[in-house]
Formats: sequence, structure tokens, C-alpha cells
Amino acid sequence: MLGGFFGAFADVLVQPVQEALDDDDLEVRTVAALALPALLLAPSHWPDLTQNFGEQLLGADNLLLMLIVFPLLKACHELGHGLALQRYQCDTHEVGVSF
Repeated sequence: MLGGFFGAFADVLVQPVQEALDDDDLEVRTVAALALPALLLAPSHWPDLTQNFGEQLLGADNLLLMLIVFPLLKACHELGHGLALQRYQCDTHEVGVSF
């Protein structure tokens, strides 16, 4: 193990990951298994991910794609909230979607 400040910092980062992977809940393990490789690979590809970011983001083809994908992604996100409420047997008395 690392000592000093970096050891404490590493422990703060590693402990939640270990707890997530050891969790009996399938959803937590699935998210951890999918998110961890992406988080570990992102720094090695950072220049490719950020090169010409403004031009890529505001390109006509990308804006059209965002116009189509964003509402679908937003609906899936809100459905996730609803499923979490249902799973933990919570009540909700109003529903709203905003863009």
C-alpha cells in the first residue's frame, strides 16, 4: 500500500470501488463492471476525446444526432428514476419531464 497523502487518497478512491464490486446487488456490480474500464481507459485516450471538441460538438451532423438521441436518453433516465422508486417501494404523487 502507498503511504502518506497518496496512500490515503488511493484508499478513498479504491474503497468505494471494492465495496461496489463486492456488493450482492446485481445492478451495482453491473454498473461498476461497465464504468470502471471506461474510467481507466479515458485518460489514455484523452487527446483524442478532446481534440477539436467545440467543432465536433457543434457540427451539423452531431446537432441532428443530439436532437434525436437526447429526448430518448432523457426518457430512459426518467424511467430509471421511476424503476428505482418502484424497487424501493416509494410513493410519488407527481411526474414531470422538462427539456
